[in-house]
Amino acid sequence: MRWYIFWVVIFVFLHISLPSKETSPEYIQDLFDYSHLITLDESFVLRAGILLHVGSDKSYVLSRSVGEDTTDGLFRLYVYEGNNTDYSYRKTLKHPLETELKSFEKIDANDSFICLSGSRHIFIYDKNTYELIKIINLEGYIANKIKIVGDILWGISSKPKRYRPAPPTDIIIFKIDLKTFELKTHFLPTPKNKMLLKFFHRNTVAINKNFIAQSEITDYFIKIYDHNFNLLDSIASDQLKDNINQINNKFDKGSLWELTSKVYQMKLIEYIYFSGDELIVHWSVPDGEDNKKYFFDVFIHDVATSKWIKKYSNLKDYKYELDENFDFNKFSMKYSVINGEYSTSFRPVSIFPTENEDFNKYTELRNKSDEIGNKYSFLVYKRK
Repeated sequence: MRWYIFWVVIFVFLHISLPSKETSPEYIQDLFDYSHLITLDESFVLRAGILLHVGSDKSYVLSRSVGEDTTDGLFRLYVYEGNNTDYSYRKTLKHPLETELKSFEKIDANDSFICLSGSRHIFIYDKNTYELIKIINLEGYIANKIKIVGDILWGISSKPKRYRPAPPTDIIIFKIDLKTFELKTHFLPTPKNKMLLKFFHRNTVAINKNFIAQSEITDYFIKIYDHNFNLLDSIASDQLKDNINQINNKFDKGSLWELTSKVYQMKLIEYIYFSGDELIVHWSVPDGEDNKKYFFDVFIHDVATSKWIKKYSNLKDYKYELDENFDFNKFSMKYSVINGEYSTSFRPVSIFPTENEDFNKYTELRNKSDEIGNKYSFLVYKRK
């Protein structure tokens, strides 16, 4: 009897002490917590595009000057301290090049630098003085994405362009050492159906501190490289099987019209992003004639086997009902940009409550939206 009681006590102790198996989340929103808003007022030039970098200590927003003149080359840099909603400082930057079209494509920052891509160059500014310290010529190519990882600035050209001369492939990776400012250029294979890169928002290359991932678009297939472009592993799934696997890839209006009519009939990888050490794959399938369902898979690198294994599968994108209680954590993430531990989404601020207002339902916010000024915000979420 004593032994029986002893083992019962041990069983109960272990049952209480050992951690329970983690419950798999149902929605991609379950992986993130709402952090704060970055508010933009009427002075931001929305039509010309707004660039955002979110950091743990400071966030930066870059907008064209009020005149909206694409030739004046004047841009305003707004600095947000911590989780402050409103900007606390701004600096006017003049585009460094004397070119006809002066533009910036993307922005990123670390403890030392603010980096901008645009006009087939990379521009590197001192983070404290905002002075330009280096211009790097991308040899005629365009970096439509940039990301700082450690002491390396990565640039990615993933939209097919009519370069002269034509590059070997349409996916170009720029690797810039921020200590020496040395540039190295590498070419990755062009995904099938490359027109889906040119005319639709799509992220087929992701980079973190250890790996480079590159995905197909109409096939669920992802290659994993190290930072020296050695192929390490691949991820494959049948979730996009029986797909439309061939489209017209010509650069003309007829091809664009055909592609637009087909896109809702296609199963697609919408984008891939690294969130810390995890790779998030966002994919879609047709849902009726002109609608789609969106899903997310999460992969983690298994150090023991050097393989990428699926951690979460088929996470859904939450779709709120207008009579639901308001919750920042329930907004759709299908158009969000994930960068490291943060996810950002660009939305009209008029549908959000202010500090002094307490809206209970989404429908109340929607009804109120026309009464609030022409303001916009970035919603910022942080990985749990």
